[in-house]
Amino acid sequence: MPMLRNHRGLTLTEILGAMTILGIVVLLFISVSNYTVVRTSKGDMKYDALVLAENELKQLVFDTNQNYLAVGSQDAKLPETIDRYTVYVDEYPFAGTDRDYNPSTPTNPATQVSVQAIVNLYNGTTPESTIITVTVSWGG
Repeated sequence: MPMLRNHRGLTLTEILGAMTILGIVVLLFISVSNYTVVRTSKGDMKYDALVLAENELKQLVFDTNQNYLAVGSQDAKLPETIDRYTVYVDEYPFAGTDRDYNPSTPTNPATQVSVQAIVNLYNGTTPESTIITVTVSWGG
């Protein structure tokens, strides 16, 4: 009677092939998760910058209503650094068109957010409109 061989085990080649495939899958997962972490942190920075810009704008509108800013000064406040963000504030008279509006802040949409408000101040009985722009930028 011939001997029957048991063929249930795995060969060394099959084990190495399975480990190679598993290693590739693990590397792909790690690279995708690193990309997700980087994208999330950039999104968090943009969200934090937007919140900072909105809060700064709200405070400036309040201060403007208290006559803190001089209407029509066309002067930009010096940039202010808060945490890792740089805050730029522009004030410009509003004449119903943005044709003459030329903000003094740097422009890089990937690393900055801007918010604007139009504020009406009453100089005596005549309202004077002013555009206030707050731009928050951060390092890429």
